[in-house]
Formats: sequence, structure tokens, C-alpha cells
Amino acid sequence: MRKIRKFKIPVYAHEVQRKARKEKIDLFSIGLAAPEHLREFASALFHDCEPATVFDHAREDLPGMKENSLPGLTRGVITLGPGLEAKAAGMQGDNARLAEIAAGVFLETGLKVVAELAAQEAGNEGFDMGEPEISAAPWLETAPGTLPGLLGSLDAAKIGVSAEGGTLTPRHTLVFSIPWLNRKKKEKEKKAVKPGEKK
Repeated sequence: MRKIRKFKIPVYAHEVQRKARKEKIDLFSIGLAAPEHLREFASALFHDCEPATVFDHAREDLPGMKENSLPGLTRGVITLGPGLEAKAAGMQGDNARLAEIAAGVFLETGLKVVAELAAQEAGNEGFDMGEPEISAAPWLETAPGTLPGLLGSLDAAKIGVSAEGGTLTPRHTLVFSIPWLNRKKKEKEKKAVKPGEKK
């Protein structure tokens, strides 16, 4: 089990902008049309975040792993802490919607950071990593009764995460899994062509 508090997450304001436009948020009307203003908004939100994660690696001992021929699986939880939620609570309209979009971008970017760490450990054991799968997040509908099972033995309480009342707390929390894959064998090197032989 690995626990990391206050790990670094890059703030990608351009991704926040892209998703805001997709959701038809009028950035001009809230004074955030200029890229530098949106960067300031996103950075101010992230300032109140306290990113933390716990993740663990399982080797063929979880239900479904043997059936799916998975040699291993990384499971974990990422949270931004309660700070951003408290700050966003004071916002209204498009500002509140934009804050929620930014939180989603922070979580997705944080998952990429954690996935890279997990890939290093899997690589040391001779495996590659598959695509991360998100099983619970603010933007997903997850049956309340399944949350305790998703957290399982991850010791999420160590980073302040719980599933009391059928919801994840803090709100901006993500539960993920990443399958390990058997490393593909490298193609055999072609034999050197001897002088006079055809390729």
C-alpha cells in the first residue's frame, strides 16, 4: 500500500477551457474569456486542494482477475480534499459549474500522475499497464451500496476519504483500477543480410 499526500498535479487551464466550451459555459459573461484569467481562476481553485492518494497492487487474488487472465491489478483512491468543495460552495451559476469542471480536470490529471507511478512499479516486475478504469467519481452515477466495496481494503480513511451515507467524502474523490498486462515479447531481430544475399 502506498500513500502520498500533497503530490503535484499540473494545472491544465486549456483543458478546463475546452470542457467549459463543450458544456456551453459563457466564459466571456463571467470575465474568464482571456486565457490568463482562466489560468488564474484554475490556479486559485487548485490552491485550496490537498491532493492525496492511496493505491495498492494485487497479484491474481481478486475476483475476476484469473478469469480475465490479469497478472495484476492496481487499485486506488485519489482525493482533492475538502478545500475546493468549500470554496466552490460560495459560487453560483456558471462559476460553480466551471469550478466543478476544473475539479474533474484536476482529478483526471492526478490519475495520470498516479498511473505513471504505478507503471514504474509494474514495469519493475516485467509488466505493462492497461488503461485506467474509473469506478467512482463526482461525474459518475454510482450505486451507494457499492461504494464500501470499491474502497475495500484500500485504507482510504488514511487520506480522509469515506463512503458514509452512500456518498464519497470529500466530494472530489475518484476511485480507480488499472489492469496489469503481460509484456509483449519483442519481435525477433532480423538476421543480418550477408554480402551477395537478397533481402
